[in-house]
Amino acid sequence: MAQKAALNVQSNGLASPARLKTYSVFIQLTSAKDGHCERSEAISALKGRDCFVVSLLAMTHNGKPPRVTEWLPYSIKMVYISSALGVYYATGHRLFLRSFCPYRPVQLGSKHHCHTKQYLEGGPTMRKRLKFWAINALAWSIFGIAGLSMAQAKEIAVIWDTKSAMVTNVTMGFLPALRSLAPDLKVTLYRELKDMEEAKRVFHEEELKVDGIVFLRSSGAEYLAKVQPKVPCFVGASNNPKELGVIQNLNAPEGKVTGVTYFIPYERRFEIIMSLFPNIKSVALLVEKGHPSGPIEQAGTQQQCRLLGLNYSEVVASNLDELVQGARKLGKVDLIIIANTRVVMDNITSLLPIFNATKTPMFSFADKPVKSGAVAGIAADDFKLGAMLAESVVDVLIKGKPISQVPVKMDPQPKLTINEAMMTGLGLKFPDEILKAATVLR
Repeated sequence: MAQKAALNVQSNGLASPARLKTYSVFIQLTSAKDGHCERSEAISALKGRDCFVVSLLAMTHNGKPPRVTEWLPYSIKMVYISSALGVYYATGHRLFLRSFCPYRPVQLGSKHHCHTKQYLEGGPTMRKRLKFWAINALAWSIFGIAGLSMAQAKEIAVIWDTKSAMVTNVTMGFLPALRSLAPDLKVTLYRELKDMEEAKRVFHEEELKVDGIVFLRSSGAEYLAKVQPKVPCFVGASNNPKELGVIQNLNAPEGKVTGVTYFIPYERRFEIIMSLFPNIKSVALLVEKGHPSGPIEQAGTQQQCRLLGLNYSEVVASNLDELVQGARKLGKVDLIIIANTRVVMDNITSLLPIFNATKTPMFSFADKPVKSGAVAGIAADDFKLGAMLAESVVDVLIKGKPISQVPVKMDPQPKLTINEAMMTGLGLKFPDEILKAATVLR
């Protein structure tokens, strides 16, 4: 069954995503050790869950509503409301946020958890407060549902298959921007579906009911190339839509599909590569077999190698064993290029012993592998692309622009990330002007 979470943006209560701008977003969990945990620990504990989390600081020490600092929609099935008294976790809180996050709470483990018993059995004062929140939540929920019915707000479905860090980041940029631009737009999430077959089924069910569909990942864009959508569709967290066959004219999309892409022209990628490694004569591309982006990465890299006179080789692998075996058989090359495909990006630590032994640097077409051991990487800003995707959705569904007038958007200033420890360990020295412009991980 598809996991479904409807965001009721018409609610007039604190739980309404449309109202988040009036409250501070804050993470506060309790720890068995000292009653509190660091913000970074809280964020780490919340990652990887599968519904959105919004922790609202309900009051400050002076009793005044704080200003918004951040919205962190990490995947988790419970929303915690923090206050000066701690973290509300009781039945009243679940009712209070029911329309936003309708699933059961999760356990965060022995190191990061909330003590609920003290709040449920904490005396008359605490019980009164929980009752107050529950009653207000019920009232807000009723008024919110009535408001939505009266307004007849438009609705979109957001769909993607399996887990993806990139999709998480794009969604974190997309949803807050959408709430700001179109607070009356209803969003239904079908997230991390089991496989593309389930995603296809959900897509065809939803296109009969909603005003538009956001189909994320390259697999979603690739599928849209094979069908004739009944409603406007939007791609995101995907490679070049033209290469995937879904849109031929990115500046003036000819069908019912537009959106954003993390694609960076290969000329730009190799400008960066040659500025960092001016003396290389050979490269090897590591790429996942069967990934929709694989053929795009191979063709673009091969073409640039031909133009620059670089010797090209590749390892195409469908799993970790094939990847490691292929890497060992490569022989000596001057530079390893990590394609933006999951099997390769998720296994950088398994490749480090092989390439560190020959002092061969790894350059990535994504930023995630740089944290794991690649010396540098270039990538679009997923959060920025998410906000740009929201703009495209609003342009088409709210402002009524024809899709042909809503170009596919790219990040005009992709970010370069450099791993300083790896640079030093490999004995490399990058130009100062590049280091100043890059994000350097120390």
